[in-house]
Amino acid sequence: MVTAPVSEMSKYIPSSENEHQSKYQPWIQLIHPRLYMDEEEKGLRDLYLTCRIVSEKPQPSWPLLILLCNSNQRYFSSLLFTQMGAFVPTGKEFAGLGSRCGLSACTQTCIGAAESNWPELVLQGVLWCLLFTDENSYQPITKAFQSLLEKLTPESWEALNRNNVWNQIRPVWVSAVSSLLQPFLSPAVEDIIRSMGNGISSSLNKIPKARGLLIKSLISLEESIPVSLVGFLFSIEEFSPSNCTPLCGSIVLHFIFTSIYTTINTLIHLYRNQGIEEGKLEFLQGLNENICCLNSTPELEQLLNSMKSRLLSGDSKDDDSDSGTGLSDVEETFSDEMLLIKYECVAAEILQERSSLLPLTALYRFVCYNSTWINWNLGFQESESSPPKMKPWNSSPQPDRSPLHMINFVGSNEISGLINLRVPWNDWITSCLSTRKPVHVNLFSLRPAFFPSEREFLHPDEVQEQDRIKEILENM
Repeated sequence: MVTAPVSEMSKYIPSSENEHQSKYQPWIQLIHPRLYMDEEEKGLRDLYLTCRIVSEKPQPSWPLLILLCNSNQRYFSSLLFTQMGAFVPTGKEFAGLGSRCGLSACTQTCIGAAESNWPELVLQGVLWCLLFTDENSYQPITKAFQSLLEKLTPESWEALNRNNVWNQIRPVWVSAVSSLLQPFLSPAVEDIIRSMGNGISSSLNKIPKARGLLIKSLISLEESIPVSLVGFLFSIEEFSPSNCTPLCGSIVLHFIFTSIYTTINTLIHLYRNQGIEEGKLEFLQGLNENICCLNSTPELEQLLNSMKSRLLSGDSKDDDSDSGTGLSDVEETFSDEMLLIKYECVAAEILQERSSLLPLTALYRFVCYNSTWINWNLGFQESESSPPKMKPWNSSPQPDRSPLHMINFVGSNEISGLINLRVPWNDWITSCLSTRKPVHVNLFSLRPAFFPSEREFLHPDEVQEQDRIKEILENM
């Protein structure tokens, strides 16, 4: 109303009510047409907006992060699993154990700059968000993983062969699932450590007894594993090829003992640095080697049957009623506020487990540092040269912004290119004049033609045309 050329204003002054109604276009579509023009992409649009909100917030918003992982048929979660799951990192064996944020006053084991295990932490954070959204259904986490499992080649499944239990260099998805099991299985390892302290099992000849104690503890701990995680482990077996030979002939048991092996291996590393006597370290090492040679036993069959019975007893509900947004039928009736309240409760439940904080923080850092990559994959960001790439984070919560970039750019537009920026006056004027409001006359009166000090410098035809437009607006 104030800066548009008079010639453009004259073209689009509506002459009747029907005319401006037919040319109406909501202003929100004018700001970002790729976001709001196509209603079929509403799910991806909501993901884009949620990602932008999460990445721009000064601190993590756990409910929004969980919403990002679960909305639109868990598209974001499936994207990360597909793009990162099959990657095999080749970094240090115990990367991330001593990670710190770098602040002198911080005494916690918080996240610092990304190390070689950062993809595993990101996927583990996604798994935590999916796992506790519905603990009685394994369909959400299985459907998010399905695209990755279907694309794995037979060679990719070799990581789940029994002769690779000891190998700490695994695909990211295998490491993430194994790490997710550790909080639920750690009491079984604690029983072994406690028996070592009591002298019951601390010599190499007592390793079979310690293994029996471990399996007995696992049977008692089986009910503490969420049904959603149990069902997910069984669903992986449906995708495994025939050449996959897991430990004890079961992928479920393979993941369980891989998780225990990793936990004990980490303890050996820590105990050695603390100067624990060599005999106990040899005992733990021998127990780990014994785990790598496990065969199916009646006790392990009892453990498997107990886990299967939980799935068949009705504890796990079918989630085939997922809608296009990836939410249940009940959640579809929720408002955005109600969904955030629900996910606040889910976030509080997840964070009760201390080991979940690092993966969730890693996922938040990933979103902050890779918003351009995420938006490009959602189809709402163009790349002039090559597609953007994923990148790890440094010790800062948000990516550092170059002062030179801030000087040379206004938003996403380079200053040197503003002179060539084409303004869609047609759409803007039509949308503005589609609704008849008195404020339009007030705004139009701010043009230089209506100020005596400026009026004399304008061409008489231009002044006359603006007077005519103002009269039309006053009579509308």
